[in-house]
Amino acid sequence: MSSKLAWGGALAVALGVALWAGARASRPPEAPPALTHRDVPAGPARRETQGFVGVAVSESVEIRAPFEGRLEQLTVRPGDAVAAGEELGRLDPRPVQQEATMAEARLAAAEAEVSRVELEAREAGETLARYLRSPAGAFSEQELATARHQEQSARIRLTAAQAQVRERRAVLAQSRQRLEEATLRAPCAGKVVERRVDPGGWVGGGVLLLRLLREGPVQVRFAIPEEALGEVRVGSPVWVELPSLGRTVKGHVREVAPEVDAASRMVFAQAVFEAQGEVEGLVVGTSARVLSPGAQAR
Repeated sequence: MSSKLAWGGALAVALGVALWAGARASRPPEAPPALTHRDVPAGPARRETQGFVGVAVSESVEIRAPFEGRLEQLTVRPGDAVAAGEELGRLDPRPVQQEATMAEARLAAAEAEVSRVELEAREAGETLARYLRSPAGAFSEQELATARHQEQSARIRLTAAQAQVRERRAVLAQSRQRLEEATLRAPCAGKVVERRVDPGGWVGGGVLLLRLLREGPVQVRFAIPEEALGEVRVGSPVWVELPSLGRTVKGHVREVAPEVDAASRMVFAQAVFEAQGEVEGLVVGTSARVLSPGAQAR
């Protein structure tokens, strides 16, 4: 449409120039005709009047199963308000408790092995030191070499045993962490908006269980056509029409995506309200329209 208007405009200009050139010698120049609204190109100005389509959003938080197991309990439902750290549910902790118990036993065995090898290494070191302090010829070269070999072997076994202790401590820490994660807690204050599963069933690790809306300011996410990218920048003032509240509220652009969405050929941006009190009661998901200050004034 715009390309056709451009070509039509160019053609009209060309014809006008030709007629003016032909008539210039025969009559005095006439005043140019006044512009009408039809002569004003429908570009950014019209887009400003229409605004950018948006939707009220709030930051959401997903609660996922930390590991595979049976969902023993889920105590909240959509609409429930939760506090940060509040218990939301629990996975069956018994399998993880068994893992932790076995990890503790393996760690104890590894620590006992370190104690035993430390004793061997100390004895081997003392034996070698005694050989080295003895008068020349008191021990053969073979006996001295054997003592050195035993001392070095004991040190190597001690290093390996200590490494095994560190490994088993890490396994135990992981088991204890999983045991703690079996109790699902809210990472922040907010409201439950989605519950995907019911307790009693088996869930895989990473499966979405709940979704919360974080307690905090509501924002507006809106789409900018590819050809209008130059009209909106971070920090730009805007007016946001909220049909559900029947009012228009002042805000500014907080962020603009650095790339064009391949499917829609739009760039997504977010605007925040200057005064959250003016949008109290705004429901997340309701429609909005983002306007420039000039468009709002019109």
